[in-house]
Amino acid sequence: MRWTAVAPVTWPSDQGFDAWWRAMVVEELAGSGDQVGLFDRDGEQVRLISGEHLQPGAVYRWVPPEGFSLGGAAYGIGGPPDARELFLEYQEGADAGRRVTVVVDSLDDCRSLTATSSLKHLMAQASFRPERDRLLDVEVKLDWLLVRVRGRVVPAAVGEQLRVSLRVVGRGLWKPVIAPLLVPVGIALSHLLAEETEEAADRLTHLDDDPRGDGAPERELERIRAGAELIRARLHEVVSTVDARSWWTGRRAAHLRAAFDALPAVGPDWPPVTPAVAFGGTGRWWDEEQWIFDRFLEASPWRRKRADEVDRQVDGWLRQQERMVTHRTQAQAELAAAEDPLGDLAGRTGAELNAMLDLSWLATPWSTVRFLVRQASRDGMDDDLPDLETDADARRFLTDLLKDV
Repeated sequence: MRWTAVAPVTWPSDQGFDAWWRAMVVEELAGSGDQVGLFDRDGEQVRLISGEHLQPGAVYRWVPPEGFSLGGAAYGIGGPPDARELFLEYQEGADAGRRVTVVVDSLDDCRSLTATSSLKHLMAQASFRPERDRLLDVEVKLDWLLVRVRGRVVPAAVGEQLRVSLRVVGRGLWKPVIAPLLVPVGIALSHLLAEETEEAADRLTHLDDDPRGDGAPERELERIRAGAELIRARLHEVVSTVDARSWWTGRRAAHLRAAFDALPAVGPDWPPVTPAVAFGGTGRWWDEEQWIFDRFLEASPWRRKRADEVDRQVDGWLRQQERMVTHRTQAQAELAAAEDPLGDLAGRTGAELNAMLDLSWLATPWSTVRFLVRQASRDGMDDDLPDLETDADARRFLTDLLKDV
């Protein structure tokens, strides 16, 4: 199946890309000020074995905890001093053909980032370039699934727009099994793709003045509030149209619904944002407006209180959006403050890393479901998750879950 999402965008300057690159990529690797970078752990989990720290010719080796047996990783700095390149490589076991390679084209300005994986259960290619026609390409191949993501900036009726396409299909003998499973999750995937596209377009548009994206949550709220005010005005128009009629021509709920249905369709001039909390079917503006209107009718306000009820319903909906954005922003800030440059690798025992980097759970859709449910249960995400011991258990669980969707 294929999905596409678009969002208006303003292409940033080269200086904007460079500022973002230094803030979000280089500092993560090399550190800055009080921030610890990946390569500032010499002697603990990353060791400089030759060359000068962070200079061309430097070679680092990952020092895994005792008991880790699945592979090894090394890092190196190449290129000239004013355009340092970074190479990272993880090799799975003794097979040189099973590896993950990451190449950062420059630690000094924004050029490109590429990654490839030829691991036994995970084949992948990904590339990012600060160019409109080659912005993002990702392809992930499992034994049973193919996922492709492509991002481009293309001309729009006015200005430019970011266009992101997603393709998800089964592979080989799994194709007829996967296809019907994708149908019920199509709306959720489309909603997620729209959200991510809008967020990426906002970040691109504001790279020059906000390379770290600190202002992104407030800009999201501004667009959500603008949409809420459009809904408020339209619903007030519905109430005014019906209340202006003579009593014998009809002022009941059916007449309100008829006036609502007669409103112009939600058009492309509405704010380019997906609400943070989706109460309607797809989370798009027309479904959110429908949901608010339905709650208004359910409240069945007295005729003289209809305008107040519109405000109450819109304000209630908007408060939920604001709470979600605030909660999400706080959670992301706490995660960033506690995040280790080595991510999930830091502080793990050899046995834990062996379990983490053993990707055999990706072999089939059923083994993947079993693994994800087991992890969710272990992390306390849902105490009611069942124990899935066999493929048949996983198949029944997934089928029942998709029926509910």
